[in-house]
Amino acid sequence: MLKGEAIVNRRPFYYLLGFLGVVCLAHFVYLTNSNMLPSADEAHYMGGAYAIAQGIRTGTLSGAWEGYVSALSFKAPLICLPAAFFMLFLPGDSFPCLLSEIPILFALGVAAYSLFCNCLPATQAAVGAALLTTMPMVTGLTHRFYSENLCLLLMVIYLDLLIRRGWRDFKWSALLGLVLGLGVLAKLTFALLLLLPSIYLLALAVRRDFAAPAYSSKIAKLALRIVMMLVLAFALAWTWYCRNWEAVLRHSKVAFNCEACLYPNFQSFLANISSGPYFFVFCLAVLGLVPVWRILTARETADRVRHTWVVMWLVALVSLVLTTVSINKAVRLSEPWLPLIAALAVLVPAKYAASLRWAHRVSLALAGLSFLLFLHNAFEILPLRPWRLGDLKFLDSRYPLNVPDWYEDNHPVDRRDYSSFSSAAAFIAADAAARFGPQARPTARLTVRSLLINHDYFSFLATVHGYPVNYLWWADTATSGLGAPEYILHFRNFRQFYPGSYFFESYPALEKDVADGKLSYQIIFQAPGPDNSAVLVFRKIPN
Repeated sequence: MLKGEAIVNRRPFYYLLGFLGVVCLAHFVYLTNSNMLPSADEAHYMGGAYAIAQGIRTGTLSGAWEGYVSALSFKAPLICLPAAFFMLFLPGDSFPCLLSEIPILFALGVAAYSLFCNCLPATQAAVGAALLTTMPMVTGLTHRFYSENLCLLLMVIYLDLLIRRGWRDFKWSALLGLVLGLGVLAKLTFALLLLLPSIYLLALAVRRDFAAPAYSSKIAKLALRIVMMLVLAFALAWTWYCRNWEAVLRHSKVAFNCEACLYPNFQSFLANISSGPYFFVFCLAVLGLVPVWRILTARETADRVRHTWVVMWLVALVSLVLTTVSINKAVRLSEPWLPLIAALAVLVPAKYAASLRWAHRVSLALAGLSFLLFLHNAFEILPLRPWRLGDLKFLDSRYPLNVPDWYEDNHPVDRRDYSSFSSAAAFIAADAAARFGPQARPTARLTVRSLLINHDYFSFLATVHGYPVNYLWWADTATSGLGAPEYILHFRNFRQFYPGSYFFESYPALEKDVADGKLSYQIIFQAPGPDNSAVLVFRKIPN
């Protein structure tokens, strides 16, 4: 390659870096303006991040190690590590954790560009990475605090390393083992998603070595490198799973068969193509099936190009099968197929445009449109009404990350004031400390459970601020006798926020029953929330 050609081919990467910088800046603006409270899953992750950060703050290796191995208990803890690092240097409860998603997004864009360069020209690879990082699902996951983006990043890195380097020497095999182990620490299903691509590339490597002179020696070395990769990955992941394996399996079984997450397969698929890549990107990806088939069947296609397309297809198919057979229809679980959709979408202008210049223009227009919709998703900047057809969303600013119709957890920035939650937690802590002393841990029960309202967030506040209160949801609550909670948290007019089927109001008549004397409780605190809502604290009246 000539020197001038190398410079030209690097330009798309430099432009992509600038694009990713602007996207990350938009996410930073979103997070600094959002007052949205963490969901139950997010609060759980944040509790793990805080435990790790506290372990590091002890300044001892044993303290840091104990914080790591005890984090989360039934969910893989890798997402907590970057968040714990941010917690060490940034103020706030949940904000440092949310901010840790931004460098993960930036790294995902760079890694996707490297993977796409194996099968696409540099310009199309950069546009594909731009489409991927501005998709609704990736956008929503960067606004929230879940592990899927980190899992996708490690998956892309693993596939790219395997295609470019494979098991050709021990140092790259060791790096593959490191990425594989980290991926399993990000999500247990990581290894399952990458099993078929690994077997496919392994079969190619074995066939190549068998065709070479002294093949027995080459096959033996290949086997040693793979064993080393697997042992390293197992050793890395087992550091945490050895203590939490039973809880992980129990939780995975519950999540896989969760009846509350049931959603018809066809409707779930429609939600996935709307909330994952934007509908227009999915349509372009469907058009890209014809040229990619020609690429795969053409004799002149380079091996690396063919292998890259095949492994992306295998990951997408495994993801589709797993999300189909599972009862859990959380749309964010289908994220592994998004790289294939982005690559197929940018293949269309590259193959059908009248000239290379027009191909570049159309590709850049795609990236610009996706960026505009990303801004609308984050800030609702377009004066357009939502355009939907059932579970298909052609134009919208609200896309689910969890089960469709549960609640809107991927939405424009919420600037409403929810400080009533932290005020109520602080008031209960002060009252409990005055009544019971710092060593006691009285129980507070919540009468509502939804996206905004969950006992995990109050437990997180209690852990971070040292509040001597144990927060639980309402299930199996007694309202009299020794088993009755010392405090009851009640929430008025919160159903209007993020409406959906996941809103459980366990005791709507609480205020009336207390006023009528049916319950031995008294209201001791009321904090006004946005739009005529309120958080109320009731205290048990001593006998």
